[in-house]
Amino acid sequence: MSGIHKTYHTGSVQAHVLRGISVEIKKNEYVAIMGPSGSGKSTLMNIMGFLDVHDAGEYLFDNRPVEGYDEEELAEIRNKRVGFVFQMFYLLPKMSALDNVKLPMLYANIPEKEQEERAKQALISVGLEDRMHHKPNELSGGQQQRVSIARALVNEPKVIFADEPTGNLDTHSGNEVMEIFTRLNREGKTIIMITHEDEIAAYTKRKIIIRDGLITSDEINHSQK
Repeated sequence: MSGIHKTYHTGSVQAHVLRGISVEIKKNEYVAIMGPSGSGKSTLMNIMGFLDVHDAGEYLFDNRPVEGYDEEELAEIRNKRVGFVFQMFYLLPKMSALDNVKLPMLYANIPEKEQEERAKQALISVGLEDRMHHKPNELSGGQQQRVSIARALVNEPKVIFADEPTGNLDTHSGNEVMEIFTRLNREGKTIIMITHEDEIAAYTKRKIIIRDGLITSDEINHSQK
């Protein structure tokens, strides 16, 4: 990213959220983006993850300007090359953990038998082999977040974006979730995480701090757990 700007317009009011962000994140990095509420960190992640678009500046993904991707290519990137984990889990309440994890594959034209196998493997990888047929209200918060991580993994993305993934969890569950992210990074996933908690950022290898839409600090995390 080079010189990324983003402004939101509400009536006659303009909110300049990003004011010229320049940053490079390489394959297999494990990055925490931190900053106070309203600093622009979630907007930055949404632009990185193709959920929002920038107003000015240049964003290269896999060395291609994002403007060069057509809608079909962008949809494929969102579905297969990046995965998302959010604070609120966003699981469908009437569906089992297994069926929630299958959802991204419905849009990827994957045969049903393969969907079942991949969803099971994803749940096993986050330690939920004995909870596959439970619905969200039958799972703890930490287990629900692990289901959402499995869902993010099921199409084998290269990059995982996590927005305050431990924000609704107790300390023990949050640490379990962070151990999963750390293992995934060791296995080759690039992980970009928004957090306001120093103890969560301590798991990552690099800390980027944003304030008022600008990067104020970008350093290697020497206190990594």
